[in-house]
Amino acid sequence: MAYIAWSERFSVGNSLIDQQHQELFSLINRAYEAIGGDPLNEYESLWSILSALLEYTRFHFAEEEGMLEQAGYPRLAEHKLLHKDLLKKTESMISALENGEAGVDAESLCRFLKDWIEHHVLTVDRDYMPYLK
Repeated sequence: MAYIAWSERFSVGNSLIDQQHQELFSLINRAYEAIGGDPLNEYESLWSILSALLEYTRFHFAEEEGMLEQAGYPRLAEHKLLHKDLLKKTESMISALENGEAGVDAESLCRFLKDWIEHHVLTVDRDYMPYLK
């Protein structure tokens, strides 16, 4: 069973953004699966997936923000700040994990990402739905 499962409740009513959100869900699932694998391969696999996740997240945020700008979304500046904050927190957690800092492990990073995307899509992204229809 998937760590985080996509369902229609996560749909924002825009097929492109929904597809991108589904890809983010998939990457979070792959990261979570990597931490339960062979310890010899876990490190390399996890870093590769986390790198891809960060890259795709940046791409998605740029796409979403561009669409919201074109649609005249009035809370775009706030939305961009939330995106920037997520990237900063994620990069900080990845760095802490990489440096072996106490209190940060791969599972807590995956939990943070899962909780963030569920909350963000179900609450924050819902606010822009009328602007993209």
